[in-house]
Amino acid sequence: MADYLVLTWLRGFERDAAAAIASLERGGWTETYRCSECRGFVRGCRPPAVKAFAGGLLIGAAFDRAATEAGRAAPFEPAQLSGLSPPKAGAALTRKAWGGYVALFFQSGTAPAVVRGPLHFVASTVPDEGALTPLEFAIDWRSVAAILRDSSVASALVALAGVDSVAPGTLSFPDRQFRLWSPATVARRPVRHRPADLERRLDAVTRALTLDRVAVTAEISGGLDSAIVALGLGATGAPMVAALNQATAEAEGDERLYAQAVADRIGAPLDVMHRGVFSFDVAALAAAAAGPRPPYNAQDPAYDRFASAWLTKVGADALFTGQGGDVVFFQMPEPVVAGDILLDVLRGRCNLQALAQWAHRCRSSTWRIMAEAIGAIGGGEGAIPPPEFMGRLFPRHAVHPWLDDLGGLSPGKRYQIWTLTSVGGRVGPSLRGDVADLVHPLLAQPIVEMCLETPLSSLAVGERDRPFARKAFAERLPAVLLQRRGKGDVTKLYSRSVAASLEVVAPLLLDGRLVQQGVIDRETLAPLLDPEVMMWRNLAGPIMRAVYLEVWVRAWEARLATRSAAAG
Repeated sequence: MADYLVLTWLRGFERDAAAAIASLERGGWTETYRCSECRGFVRGCRPPAVKAFAGGLLIGAAFDRAATEAGRAAPFEPAQLSGLSPPKAGAALTRKAWGGYVALFFQSGTAPAVVRGPLHFVASTVPDEGALTPLEFAIDWRSVAAILRDSSVASALVALAGVDSVAPGTLSFPDRQFRLWSPATVARRPVRHRPADLERRLDAVTRALTLDRVAVTAEISGGLDSAIVALGLGATGAPMVAALNQATAEAEGDERLYAQAVADRIGAPLDVMHRGVFSFDVAALAAAAAGPRPPYNAQDPAYDRFASAWLTKVGADALFTGQGGDVVFFQMPEPVVAGDILLDVLRGRCNLQALAQWAHRCRSSTWRIMAEAIGAIGGGEGAIPPPEFMGRLFPRHAVHPWLDDLGGLSPGKRYQIWTLTSVGGRVGPSLRGDVADLVHPLLAQPIVEMCLETPLSSLAVGERDRPFARKAFAERLPAVLLQRRGKGDVTKLYSRSVAASLEVVAPLLLDGRLVQQGVIDRETLAPLLDPEVMMWRNLAGPIMRAVYLEVWVRAWEARLATRSAAAG
């Protein structure tokens, strides 16, 4: 959603507040709420809705959960929270509402998390207007190192000293936090959902997410997840005006056949972006680095620029994607799932044939899978090893809040939750996000909860990947896609593109701030920045993660230096 900011101040400091309000208005912020010692502001071409209730504000899009369960679309009315204490109101929100929202509760004796003198503010971004940018801000280098080590913490951690971030599903006070929702809590209540339940729930979610929209579009990659989302738009009568596909010259990256079959089924024109090797545009990344988190949402500058222009051309107010489908439907052929299957065999929920099917998916023998299953039960969640070029600055111990409560879960569910946090790390501003809302229905709370509740022996194990989702949408999916084995792959394109960008990337990193601060070890990184090494060792991901962080750090250091000079 677009930016929001809520400003409060102490009595007797009205003059300071007036100066701050004037600077916000000059910076393009629009006032949408006012009461004694408090003002609410929004900014952007599609500003979030702001609804007041007795005791607080609800900012963004919140939908009624009961209506969704009944197959209808209705907004959540925040008046239901009136008179409740913040913990009770927050708990009610997680049960009765879902969506992209932030709730603020006003309570005597408490203050928002970010403070400068007599002024207090809570916001989606760090403002750069007048007195509201604290002079005490600085780069938190240990947090930078933690994000480079594991990008999943990027959605719960801000690498700015002086900024407190609030993780999803958390109620935060200046001195304590309450966890109101976590995926582990959901995963502990296994439910035998039917595939038809998933179809009905996704349709209800889609209806809600398209309420009041005029022109929506969809990414149709040619894979199963984006097809399910696009077909849901068609089935619910959404005002869909066009769809977008990317195609590369390599056979594994050209999925137009499958994408066109989906577009034909829903009657939407399909536009294609023909991809070739491209150079990473550092200036474009820097333009998206003004937010409190690195520009992971703009990590493909060429696509971001193309999609932004395309969305403007077709007049869209939203771009729907299948992001998160691999995680919620569990596409990943991970051996740890064998532990879940073995537990379900012991509970009588499935038979050993499921173990053989999963061994085939993992290209392993049944005996080896059984051994891994026994070893996985009681183990920890998965983790991607840190980049080998990490420097001497040891990252602060940072674990996403969703990962510190996994006790008692099966190994596959622990892995599913870990990958869910990784998907959530794809945050930050982008050019296409400035033009239209980026909407990910498969990451909506009702869908995530259903798939976390569904045992992996039902959700993931079958003759083909994602069998539960395939059954749910079998009547909608074109036969060519329903029977498809495997999926597209653009890994080669990105590896070649990073290799082609080394003239820019190498000096940016080797002479950059991450090296100077010890986040990256220059001597280890230098030999890796070779085109042949990049291609053979598939280093594009960690290298580009370092690039996003380097660009973000430089942008913020320049911003803070300008602010300090102006104040001095």
